[in-house]
Amino acid sequence: MPAFDPAALTAAVRQDQRSPTFELLDWSVRRLSDQGIINPDGLLCVSGHGRDGDGVKPWSLVVKTLKDPGAAQAPAHLWYWQREALAAESGLLAALPGPIAAPRLYGVTRRENDAWIWMEHITDAAARRWSLEDYAFAARQIGRDSAAYALGMPLPTWPWLCRGHACAWAEGLPPHDAWQNPFVQRHFAPHLQARVLQLWAERAGFYAILDRLPQIFCHFDYQRRNLLRRARADGRPELVAVDWALCGIGPLGGELFSLVGSSALLLEWEPARLGELDDAAFAAYIAGLEEAGWQGS
Repeated sequence: MPAFDPAALTAAVRQDQRSPTFELLDWSVRRLSDQGIINPDGLLCVSGHGRDGDGVKPWSLVVKTLKDPGAAQAPAHLWYWQREALAAESGLLAALPGPIAAPRLYGVTRRENDAWIWMEHITDAAARRWSLEDYAFAARQIGRDSAAYALGMPLPTWPWLCRGHACAWAEGLPPHDAWQNPFVQRHFAPHLQARVLQLWAERAGFYAILDRLPQIFCHFDYQRRNLLRRARADGRPELVAVDWALCGIGPLGGELFSLVGSSALLLEWEPARLGELDDAAFAAYIAGLEEAGWQGS
């Protein structure tokens, strides 16, 4: 576990507690998750006790570590390692249109080959395994959020925002050798290979269509593990999105790729019921767009 600078930790906890005089009494560190794809060891929970004029209170916050891969990366590249730290520093995530929120961000500590993001610790109030209704709720909230940009909210223009997300994903996973895999041979009919390769040959046309759609600010990774539910002050549920490492500019509707496809890919949803999830998420997303005032263009 990393050693934290007490001054930096105190500054972050004071923001979290909204108390400029809060003093730390003790703290401990534990790994919060080991399910990250790029940096599985990089999410830590720091917690302890402290006191101010209101007495002794428990506290906790999250530190996400980002590591320099060593190879040169263009800022708009899908896997640009500094993107989430830059998003935190820019104020972009603190000014989201809603209803989806990001954790409160308390600063970034930069070192020679890595960066630490200090942020709010969100406790997920939802069941670990989401129901179809949970996914529909998320899709509706994502639709309402997307509508803000489709209705004219200015898009961010930072050079480090991801662009060409669908193209980057597809080009990194060419299908030509897929049928050499024994698993694919057992579970996918041979005639599908011709259909997949035809789709691959026509992919440039699909990329062009995506570019012609209304463009919005996207999270690009709204799968179950990155979406947490909590209660707002008025008691209504709120969706909080974590892991903004892929955020960028993309087409309206593109967020459903990860909510549906990535959630099933990570086995957060039963793949055999993928069609059911796809139908429910699409309908809820459209409903969210319409609730926010978007009527198509």
